[in-house]
Amino acid sequence: MSADITANPENTVFQVNKKGVYLLSYRVNLTKPAQVGTKLMINNMARTTSSVIPAAPTASFENQYVHLMNAGETLQLKLCAAPLPGLSPKAQTVTLAGASLSIILLKEGS
Repeated sequence: MSADITANPENTVFQVNKKGVYLLSYRVNLTKPAQVGTKLMINNMARTTSSVIPAAPTASFENQYVHLMNAGETLQLKLCAAPLPGLSPKAQTVTLAGASLSIILLKEGS
């Protein structure tokens, strides 16, 4: 990991240490399709353009997003409820098969 990015001990929250334009991309795989979506949280706020809310239960999600970030801002990738038309929300167990988050500085400063 770049010295310009730090992670918490659980590797679930990442902080950028340089202001700039970043390419943020992620991929999430579940062991079986589920009625969930994914979202990228920046400073604990969801970014709509970074969310993937599928039209049917799915097991694989990916997205990329360009965002101007200030030094000290944090990123976190989360699963979220994805109410689907015609299906009532229900409690479900979701098992993660793997996930990746790429944080690439495209232009420093800006």
